[in-house]
Amino acid sequence: MVVNVAKSYKPVIMMHGVGSGAGEMSLIEKILNERDNTTLVTSLKLYEGQPDSWDHSLQEQVDGVIDAVKKLMAESPTGT
Repeated sequence: MVVNVAKSYKPVIMMHGVGSGAGEMSLIEKILNERDNTTLVTSLKLYEGQPDSWDHSLQEQVDGVIDAVKKLMAESPTGT
């Protein structure tokens, strides 16, 4: 199978900033889906709001994001 890379998009995984939540990324998700509704767009629902985004060390948050991305990849129908 030959895939035209110029016309295929990789999944987009987004992480909100400190003190906010996954919903903050909804506008970006909407824009991406309007451009190409076949692109998988995911906003991670981790360490949202206060105090959750403040009460975990950066290393804990990085580890949590890595685990969440690995889980998404494992659940992906194409494995990518």
